[in-house]
Amino acid sequence: MPLVQPPVYNKRVGRPPKSRRKQSHEVQGKNGSKMSRHGAIMTCSWCKGQHYNSAGCPLKKVEIRPSIVLENPIAAADDLEDDEPAITRDVGQPQGGVQSLGETMLSQLLDEASKTWSVSQDIAPLPDSTFISQNRPVQRPIPVTTASKAGKELLGKKRKSRKQTEAPTASKK
Repeated sequence: MPLVQPPVYNKRVGRPPKSRRKQSHEVQGKNGSKMSRHGAIMTCSWCKGQHYNSAGCPLKKVEIRPSIVLENPIAAADDLEDDEPAITRDVGQPQGGVQSLGETMLSQLLDEASKTWSVSQDIAPLPDSTFISQNRPVQRPIPVTTASKAGKELLGKKRKSRKQTEAPTASKK
């Protein structure tokens, strides 16, 4: 008598269709029930900032390496103030010397740049290059289709001519 074997069982991927979704305390991991992540604070792996991940990192979006940015710039500024006395100056009066010359020089350069820019805009458009104009591809004629009026008229004429040529041959037979 031949030995009867059970059918081969293939485990399907995914959740079984009739199994209910288990609560978080019911899920069993390798080392007991699975812990919830409720209350965990997100940390960015790029800059180590909190409340966002690397996809939403403002430093990564502007492509700034996190090693360049100070960890806490406010704390670093407070440390400098403790070491050195504060230097105050009258803000209302303009400071003479190099800075005022730099401002006038800067304004002169900006004026010159704006003048040269307006002159360069008045130039006529560039002519076509002879190489480009000689090597343009030749436009193919557009095929006549029944979507256009000319195509429909042509098709109608062909049909009429066929009917006229077929009619005399049918009567001869």
